[in-house]
Amino acid sequence: MRGVFRRLRARRYTYQRQVQVNVSRSALEYNLKVFQGICGNAAVAPVLKSNAYGHGLVHVARVLDPAECPFFVVDGYHEALILRNEGIRTPLLVMGFTPSENILSSRLRDVAFMVGDLGQLRELATHRQSQCRLHLKVDTGLHRHGVAPSEFNEALHLVASAPSLELEGICSHFADASGSNTDFTRTQLSRWNRQVEPHRDRVQHLHIANTAGTAWTQGAVGNVARVGLGLYGFDTHPSRSLSLRPALSVQSHLRSLRTIDPGERVGYGLTWQASEVTTLALIPTGYNACVDHRLSNKGAFRIEGAVCPIVGRVSMNATMISIAQALDAKPGQVVEIIASDPGAVNSVSKIAGICDTTPHVILSGISPLLRRVIVK
Repeated sequence: MRGVFRRLRARRYTYQRQVQVNVSRSALEYNLKVFQGICGNAAVAPVLKSNAYGHGLVHVARVLDPAECPFFVVDGYHEALILRNEGIRTPLLVMGFTPSENILSSRLRDVAFMVGDLGQLRELATHRQSQCRLHLKVDTGLHRHGVAPSEFNEALHLVASAPSLELEGICSHFADASGSNTDFTRTQLSRWNRQVEPHRDRVQHLHIANTAGTAWTQGAVGNVARVGLGLYGFDTHPSRSLSLRPALSVQSHLRSLRTIDPGERVGYGLTWQASEVTTLALIPTGYNACVDHRLSNKGAFRIEGAVCPIVGRVSMNATMISIAQALDAKPGQVVEIIASDPGAVNSVSKIAGICDTTPHVILSGISPLLRRVIVK
């Protein structure tokens, strides 16, 4: 009934959207298979936190739900609620910090919670009435979540002594698997293996690897790898080259043209000046939606493959581009804001390089209010 209501409402309130985020089904499925192929006996658990790295939480979950993954990883309880409300059946692991009140009151099916604090474990062991599935996180060096190695045995005892608590998994997280110096990763791996080896056959899920960490799965005690960024087409490991396909592209439309004379300036702060007669185009989107402010006077969009540099500062809801390379462009024409082609000037990787950040930041910064559409 919910789906029928939404379709009826969509027909009643039709309008042309200014920006659309396209997410490739085939790219997601292909990338998943790549990691399933390199992880050996470790199953791949897709990471869907932060709106599936900007790709759309529910959209990506629907694509991957038939893949029979061991579980989907989300960060917050609200994400688990959304996925269950939308009919997603794959088991879920809430891996961010979850207040005890939410864990204690949860009635969601096939949802486990990461717990990495001894005090919270004591609270859950004392108060939990119905069955609760946990993944105990041990801190092997990231020093974010996780019980200290010296607390590990006490944590296991707490779970074992509480009939309402079920230890479904043990986990940790690499701190520098994408670094060129592997010394610390090897140290973490040694700590992890030593800690969990006695429990290899007692716990359903053992997992430490993230996307870059999948390079270490053969030497790790474990049977699951958590793949986030790699699922969406990006690998940060420094010494391998995986054939991944970026799954996301963003498009808008050219809305108006104007010609300015030499010496005229553009945008807030007047940071760009025309050296010749220049035709500019207004693109109705800015840093509130999907255009990083750091692209001001540095980034570019594309119109039918033609590179159109951003001129002036990116505004909250508008960006100006020069169409010197696309002089036949007309109002209404499609403008490519972010390209799925990794070699394009406006690919996620190129944008991240210009902004001196990582693809994670660019992707997760795309507004969740923008419409996501699953394409081939």
